[in-house]
Amino acid sequence: GCIALSAIEAGVDLLLICHSHENFFCSYEAILKALERGKISKDRIRSSLYRINRVKERYIEKGDLDIYRVKEYFDDKKRYSRESI
Repeated sequence: GCIALSAIEAGVDLLLICHSHENFFCSYEAILKALERGKISKDRIRSSLYRINRVKERYIEKGDLDIYRVKEYFDDKKRYSRESI
């Protein structure tokens, strides 16, 4: 939790928390407590959400995400990469 909180305080907008549910919940609780105590402002979180949404709007194609086409997408990327060499 402390590492996640330190990352947020350092300006990180998006955290990837892996390995266990415990890591996620520990980080979530630490960030929530910091918000409640005023250590992190709601404006700070809103700014992060704004930046994340701007990136999503710019780089993610509109329309429904078809999870069954993910493999096809990455296979195409690999093929294009090989063909460009």
